[in-house]
Amino acid sequence: MYSEKSVSGKRDQRWQIVITHEIAHQWFGDAVTESDWDDVWLSEGFATYFTLLFTEHSKGKDEFVAGLKASREQISKYLQSNPDAPVVHNQLTDMSKVTSTLTYQKGAWTLHMLRTMIGDTNFQKGVQSYYKKYFNSNATTIDFRNEMEQASGANLQAFFSQWLYQTGMPKIKGHWSWSDKKMELTLTLEQTQAESFSFSLEVGITTEANGLPEIKKVSINSKKSTVTFQLKKKPVAVSLDPQTVLLAQFELSQK
Repeated sequence: MYSEKSVSGKRDQRWQIVITHEIAHQWFGDAVTESDWDDVWLSEGFATYFTLLFTEHSKGKDEFVAGLKASREQISKYLQSNPDAPVVHNQLTDMSKVTSTLTYQKGAWTLHMLRTMIGDTNFQKGVQSYYKKYFNSNATTIDFRNEMEQASGANLQAFFSQWLYQTGMPKIKGHWSWSDKKMELTLTLEQTQAESFSFSLEVGITTEANGLPEIKKVSINSKKSTVTFQLKKKPVAVSLDPQTVLLAQFELSQK
């Protein structure tokens, strides 16, 4: 239920977000309900991400990206004081800790990264299949993973384990350098958090002033990585995650 003041005709942004979030629960949380409180992200992460998707639909991509970045900051701040907290609880008994920034924002970010990894078509197919199969019933995180694997043809066990059951988030610190002799860009990266993550990282390389970056993808599978790119021109700028698709903190400088 909403309070009588929630719909005022003033198009208050906060209430737009709240009502969109709660409407999303009619599909995820109500029609499909998590089997156990440990999997509450199946309600809150879904409603949070679908609120962001509605924001993109109604206000544009920039507002969507701004919402993702704000959520990323919330997750980072929460983990500073709760470094050992995962998204999926392990037989939680303290009901005061059922929901948190992780079940909402990190759950949403997990869906965003999953969508990026398997593509829009497979993501939509998997979500629709999951909803249809568990309509007016209960589901677990494993049930959702199974539906997404069938839709995409990918083994998602490592992805779900890393982002939902493992604690923390990547903190990536690095620098880049350029060799005129080799016409080569060298990028050195280090994960500075306690946990080790594996992920695909987008690197934006701009070679023209005021130009758009060329996006290159690199696979990061260790705490320290060095990658090189052969280019025709010296870069004027290098950025990490230019399209906002990875849940991580970034610090990059030119050496």
